[in-house]
Amino acid sequence: SPMCEPGICCLENNCFEGIDVEINQQTMWTLEQRCAMFEPCKNLIQLPLPPANISDTCDGSNSESNECSNICSSISCCFPSSFPLSGDSSNNDDETPKLQESCYSYFEDTCKAYAPYCDLYYTPPLPPPPSDLSSLCALGSDTFCNEACKVAKCCFEADPLESCLDYNEEMCGKYYPC
Repeated sequence: SPMCEPGICCLENNCFEGIDVEINQQTMWTLEQRCAMFEPCKNLIQLPLPPANISDTCDGSNSESNECSNICSSISCCFPSSFPLSGDSSNNDDETPKLQESCYSYFEDTCKAYAPYCDLYYTPPLPPPPSDLSSLCALGSDTFCNEACKVAKCCFEADPLESCLDYNEEMCGKYYPC
């Protein structure tokens, strides 16, 4: 949309590249304010479908290649933990990289198609829990409950880099007794 063009760097998350946060704090604040105005434009973004050659280009042996990196960076909002925003660790005391906002829920099918190739933290979909999971865990049988719940450990991780909840929300919900 022509109305969104002035905020294209906000939508591509590259407005802050090359700005020294400590020297240009006013510039950073101004850009943050400007980008906030273009937030609704994110709803107009359409993610490209994976290219036909993605399995060859990002096959693991050359997934660090420029071509694979270019493909994956074009959909970086799908997997923000795999693509932390650049230049943000300097303004975080705990040195945790700032993550961009996820677009996964808006483009779930497209993001899922890219996941095996572009998500550094990709985990295959969770299998369904045993039908008697509630009973196993309610009986206090820690050994059986823990073993059955081991596969869904990522559902309960607080760290966004370790969590698989975004990709497995429905199945994680079935592991509630854990």
